[in-house]
Amino acid sequence: MAKIGKFAQITARVLQRIIWPTKIYGAENFEKFSGGIIISNHYASAADGSIIFNAFFKNYFNALVKEEAFKTKIGNWFLTGVGCIPVKRGEADIDAYKKVVTVLKNGENILIFPEGTRNKAGTEVMAPFKKGVSVFAMRTKVEILPTLYFRMHRPFRKNILVVGEPIDLLKEGFDRKQDAEATEFLYEKMQALRVKANEIAKERGLKQYPPRKVKAKK
Repeated sequence: MAKIGKFAQITARVLQRIIWPTKIYGAENFEKFSGGIIISNHYASAADGSIIFNAFFKNYFNALVKEEAFKTKIGNWFLTGVGCIPVKRGEADIDAYKKVVTVLKNGENILIFPEGTRNKAGTEVMAPFKKGVSVFAMRTKVEILPTLYFRMHRPFRKNILVVGEPIDLLKEGFDRKQDAEATEFLYEKMQALRVKANEIAKERGLKQYPPRKVKAKK
């Protein structure tokens, strides 16, 4: 791992554990995960990815992130350093596709937000999934680890991260021509985690705060 990547990832891990402490449910499912794609809901900000990865991974990781996030020098330095891959939204991005396939074939893990963008409804409603995750998984024959978190958004409050059972789409009977069906299957798995996360939060008396609104410039 390059020094820049190691420094950036250590920095992200330390900040995440201090600012967004997370209680994990279903950590035993991570132990069953042979590696591949981690999917999650995308609620508030770029910190979402670090919350998920830093809860588990001791090694270098990758994530698929919108191209716009790389436009500033600091953003590009940090995101590239921690292994993020830029992707163009709203169009077929062949370059990003090839990079993801290469990452998975090299035995590395990658985080993908199948909702495609931030969902300000939090865990109340999950947005429809974009296609593609199932194609990556079946082409490279890797598992998918579903994760869902209930984020308090405000710093220094404990969040909830629920980890589901690893999914092998090929063993589930899907093939690469069934992207739509496999995507719906993944959506239903994530819906089950969403319900579970909300139940845990209710039992603990937690309330999910909405993301802070940014005032429009006059």
